[in-house]
Amino acid sequence: MSSQQFSEFRHEAVHLRMDLNKHGDQEYQIDSWPRWDYDFDRATLTFSKEGVPKVRASIQVVGTSSKTGGTWLWASAN
Repeated sequence: MSSQQFSEFRHEAVHLRMDLNKHGDQEYQIDSWPRWDYDFDRATLTFSKEGVPKVRASIQVVGTSSKTGGTWLWASAN
């Protein structure tokens, strides 16, 4: 893949993610819930308000980051 092809791919991917985020907010009001929690063992992400779950989603972890180390590690490398 050339650098131009990668740049185009990245641009499309960013805009696709932006569209998906917008849809999630419109459909499920994701931005309105003040709290979110993840459960890696159950593979869920739960958005809640005042202790009441409002939206629960299945997730698949693709990687982890470390604020301390400033690093990213793909899940397949763990």
